[in-house]
Amino acid sequence: MSKFYAILLLTCSLLLSWQLPAQSLSKSFSHKDFESAEKSSDYIKFEGKSTKFGLVTTSFGGIVKDFSVSAEKRGQAIGNIIVKFPIEKMDTDSESRDEKMHGLCFDSKKYKELKIEFKRPIFAGDKEKTVDAEMTIRGKKKKIKIKISAVIEAGKLV
Repeated sequence: MSKFYAILLLTCSLLLSWQLPAQSLSKSFSHKDFESAEKSSDYIKFEGKSTKFGLVTTSFGGIVKDFSVSAEKRGQAIGNIIVKFPIEKMDTDSESRDEKMHGLCFDSKKYKELKIEFKRPIFAGDKEKTVDAEMTIRGKKKKIKIKISAVIEAGKLV
């Protein structure tokens, strides 16, 4: 099969999937604490760096305890994906680090929410892949890359 033909088939199948009626998807997730969020199959994990005294930089990780996801599903394509969460629900399992992160880094009193919009659809069955997205943080939009998977188990997207 020629390269042109394969691209044409892929393009046609994508166009056909977008002709199907869209099914709106929306779901909220909530976890009572860091440990329950970390053990859940539905979570957002983030990584950051902290500088102490302007000299020593350490890495840390965290979990978002509450977040919502909205999207549209057309066939196997999942598009218009938007993820939102309150800054105050970002948890590193260290109260002092959380206070610094929420206050100094994110100014959560003024900018209460972080929003991520995916720029292209993903497809049901995709294994972990990196996708382009746009993050609105502190009132400004930034281009980012996100690792995501859209695995189907027992007929449901997980």
